[in-house]
Amino acid sequence: QKWTPAYLATQLGDVQVPVQDSAVEHDAGSPATRSPEHVSLAAYVRDLEAGADSHTLPYIRNVFLSEYCPALLEDVRVPGIAQPNWLLHPSLAPSLRAEWLNWFELFISPPATRFPHVHVDRDHTHAWLLQVCGRKKVWMWPNEAGSTRKPEALEVSSSDVLDTFFPGYEPTIGIIEPGDLVFIPEGWWHTAESQSTSITLSGNWVEQSNWEAFFDSHFLDQEDLPEGVHAVLRRLRSLVADHYLSDGVPGSGPDSVIG
Repeated sequence: QKWTPAYLATQLGDVQVPVQDSAVEHDAGSPATRSPEHVSLAAYVRDLEAGADSHTLPYIRNVFLSEYCPALLEDVRVPGIAQPNWLLHPSLAPSLRAEWLNWFELFISPPATRFPHVHVDRDHTHAWLLQVCGRKKVWMWPNEAGSTRKPEALEVSSSDVLDTFFPGYEPTIGIIEPGDLVFIPEGWWHTAESQSTSITLSGNWVEQSNWEAFFDSHFLDQEDLPEGVHAVLRRLRSLVADHYLSDGVPGSGPDSVIG
């Protein structure tokens, strides 16, 4: 098992990474929109290995490797379920955030750290979740469970009972361990809580089943777009779909994402 907290601290040293409010801090009234602070990953790991818990350590979450930890990209690859990723079409990529084109997000947390929202991922993207180190509990609900709930991220605290979060809908619950890979379909509500010191990697992608929903959400649903721009975007939507569908059976790569 290559990726341990100690390994990451050795590889990254004094790299500064953003930390977010934990669920415990939300209980104390911290605003969900507070700008993240930054910490040295090496210092964070020292505190983690010294026994700091979720009451004293914040959550390293949603950290794009390409932005903060590019040296780690040599260790990872996209799992087969997320290939081909239609976001990588050369006609589309220039219009997207750079980190989406190499979508690997890092999460590090002490035991009993809960992701502070039950949420759906943006723009109808699918997501994969790989448990690298430690154990994590994951809750998932189908899209219709929260069809009347807005916005798409609902705050939760460490004390909230998630089994009854959406009345009438029982969540799918799993405990994931190192090497376990979870597929989260577009529109599914989800959250997670570390059961031990935890390292998780995730990514998002688009393919045939969610292509039109993604494209419409990200591009066509913008207000006040001139009709001429709409027409160009609709042509782009068809061009990308034709490119991938004409290639036949989608490619499949290795399921492992840590090499």
